[in-house]
Amino acid sequence: MRTMILQIWALISVVAKFVNADYSEYHNKHMSQQLSLSNNSTSNLLLPFDTTRVPGSPESLYIQDFIINHYKRQMKQNWTIELDNFQENGYNYTNMIFTLDPTNSEKYIVFAAHYDTIVNIDGFIGAVDSAASCSILLYLSQFLDTVSFEDRYLLDKKWDSNEMGIKIIFFDGEEAIHEWTETDSIYGSRHLSEKWMKTGEISQIELFILLDLIGGKRTEKVPNWKIKSYYKSSHKYYQELSHIEDKYLNENNNTNTVAHEKELFPTDVLYLMLNKVLIEDDHVPFYNANVSILHLIPFPFPETWHTINDSFETLDINEIHRWSTILCNFAMKLLSDGL
Repeated sequence: MRTMILQIWALISVVAKFVNADYSEYHNKHMSQQLSLSNNSTSNLLLPFDTTRVPGSPESLYIQDFIINHYKRQMKQNWTIELDNFQENGYNYTNMIFTLDPTNSEKYIVFAAHYDTIVNIDGFIGAVDSAASCSILLYLSQFLDTVSFEDRYLLDKKWDSNEMGIKIIFFDGEEAIHEWTETDSIYGSRHLSEKWMKTGEISQIELFILLDLIGGKRTEKVPNWKIKSYYKSSHKYYQELSHIEDKYLNENNNTNTVAHEKELFPTDVLYLMLNKVLIEDDHVPFYNANVSILHLIPFPFPETWHTINDSFETLDINEIHRWSTILCNFAMKLLSDGL
């Protein structure tokens, strides 16, 4: 009897460890090492992106290997890996799609960002555009992998009821080669959306969440920004994300940094009422295919946008930690409880 009680208590301890309101124990243990501007360890998910990533270049291939190996070697569960390789406009592109689907779901939540950098600015690193967003997706993936593995029984039951899986997409070729046009931009997302239109996979996307330009420092020229709600079909998700942001800010109200100011405003409905594409980005082909879109991009854009100054020195690690925490909690809300 004593042995059985100890086993039950051990199970309860695992559940209590991970199934709580904010998963703070996990973040306290992992975030400062995995998302760091100074800790140059093998666990760092941010610093490897401190390089140019022009499509088809050796640096791009290095980053592809880094991302793929993260899912192959660091995960506890079996993630499906899909590489979408193609050529266009003289460049070789590779989209990378990673799927966690413990219940063979018919619907998916997609989190996406682009990993390429501008071609025509020599030495352009793209720290905000969009290395930081990619590192957040890697952190989010490992969080979901660990939490669902440690508490597989409880979460699988919830995932069963929602029949929802997760896809993480790293797009190549978001940036234009010469000048932004409909045919010289978003190469990766255009190619993948067309592919999934043919296979029918695009209809399985419940919500497409795109991160871009996340993680920069405020400056005198751009002292603050908002992340707007643009589409009526996804506004309920935006509202839930705002609730999670409020909770995060309340719990961190003793932190006196600008990275702890509110950025989501559900009652600011000017752009929402227009209900159309106002900022062209990787979500556009999916929006045109009637996918529900949540576009997480600050406006106005960071001051370093599309300049050689978009370097790791202009990143705000508190901003990166903030969005990593919020999006982890948001993902758990979507996958375990639904909306």
